[in-house]
Amino acid sequence: MRELLILAVLCQGLFATDSPVCRLYADQTAADEAVYLINKLHHHGYKFKLDSFTLDESFPKQPFCLTELTLTLSETNCHIVNPKPFDKCEVRKEHEMPVTAKCNVSLCDGGEKPGIAHLVCDTEPASNEELVRSCPECPTLLPLHDPQGLESVKDAIEKFNKESTQTSYFKLLEVGRLRTQYNMVFGMSHFAEFAIVETECPDNVKSEEESACKPKCSNETHHGFCKSTQHGNGDLTVDCEIYDIQNTTHYPHPPFRWGKHCGHRHRPGHHERGEHETRPGRPIRPEVLLIMEVLLIMAVLLIMEVLLIMAVLLIMAVLLIMEVLLIMAVHLIMEVHLVMEVLLIMETMTIRNLTLSPHHSKGCSMFNLPLQDRRNA
Repeated sequence: MRELLILAVLCQGLFATDSPVCRLYADQTAADEAVYLINKLHHHGYKFKLDSFTLDESFPKQPFCLTELTLTLSETNCHIVNPKPFDKCEVRKEHEMPVTAKCNVSLCDGGEKPGIAHLVCDTEPASNEELVRSCPECPTLLPLHDPQGLESVKDAIEKFNKESTQTSYFKLLEVGRLRTQYNMVFGMSHFAEFAIVETECPDNVKSEEESACKPKCSNETHHGFCKSTQHGNGDLTVDCEIYDIQNTTHYPHPPFRWGKHCGHRHRPGHHERGEHETRPGRPIRPEVLLIMEVLLIMAVLLIMEVLLIMAVLLIMAVLLIMEVLLIMAVHLIMEVHLVMEVLLIMETMTIRNLTLSPHHSKGCSMFNLPLQDRRNA
């Protein structure tokens, strides 16, 4: 039900008219549109290219103009900070263990603002076991949180900043890949791929101040992509490609705060002229804002549901306590009544004893007369 809610809200926000006329995509056109939008909304890792797809078109009689697709995407060697178009990027080779993405996409169309109404992607890396069988000498993938792999990334960034001709200090944006391989000569080697970002600090910043360096404003910063190799004997090589400053919409916001005085500067009409990154003839769509609004509504509804359950439980607890108190009061009344009955019985017996005592005394007095008196009698 919640998926349907998201779908309906997004489509209503995307349609320009109340009665849309569905545009029936050609198969390849729909797939290309979906891959373009997936890469545009993809904010981490690497860009993807289309491998295969199936399509089930919608018709105008349906409430919304939806084109359903199932896509299989292959990972490329272009990180998302690379400004190269995804269709110009090379797909990773099998020995590089490419990631495969399976995506279910609903394209929402029928007006001036087509876009993605619903998107679910599951990614799966190639199997290490299959790689060992096909290429025993090839490096194998490591988790992105592997301590030794991350240590090699830290050393590579330090080496780059020392040897680079850049005037600013660069810090880690995100780790893309970590691989390892054992060699009889070099020992255990680590291979890393990672993205870096330019900061406000100069290149000669003190080591104890590096952690405080913040990235420059998004419209002033350079991004880079690096590959490093660190052998078990300590030898380290790093090769980084630094990209020119791009439009701010080319890159995602990194997982840390931008530097001071950063902001989005608007000039009159620049949205209308399409000065942000967009495709020719396609206006900018508010999908992200719509998704955030829907998620906020769902969160509020969930909180209200939890509060309602808590209120019901509280009322039930109060009623249970009142029932227990009522039972205790009834038992107390019964005990008091029983005590009163016992007291009443005891009082009745006491009165009866008092009534019988004088009669017995008078009767006994005849037998208590002296013997002489009885003779006279």
